[in-house]
Amino acid sequence: MLVLSRKIGEKIKIGNDIFIKVNAVKGRRVVLLIEAPLSVSILRGELVAPGNGRSTSGGEGSSQIILTRKLKEKIIIGGNVEATVVKIGFGFAKLGIKAPKTVIILRTELKDNPSLSVSMAQSQPSQEETVTLPQDPTIRVA
Repeated sequence: MLVLSRKIGEKIKIGNDIFIKVNAVKGRRVVLLIEAPLSVSILRGELVAPGNGRSTSGGEGSSQIILTRKLKEKIIIGGNVEATVVKIGFGFAKLGIKAPKTVIILRTELKDNPSLSVSMAQSQPSQEETVTLPQDPTIRVA
């Protein structure tokens, strides 16, 4: 599960065309706005049975749905993506996202700022790089 903190107004992009935005935080609840194509089903976690939720097959365009969630409540998007409210704080929420490994999940500030995502990618060691730790017994890791 990928856990991301989002302030009010910030979004998470899932795949190519699904967005989850923290619309408001009201006490122990978070209000989420979900933008998705009409062909994608959106279910509250407690309604996982087939045929429930907003779903239209073959539709074009996109729509928005607003859901209020409490701590640990889930939203199922498209049948294979699960968003769970992990923490609610003053003006922010932490959302845990479970999705297949092939689905790209981005904070929208990375999508909108390619230089930031490139610099983050460069700071990660490549697969060809290896790190050798010294074997000196006087070095302590805290």
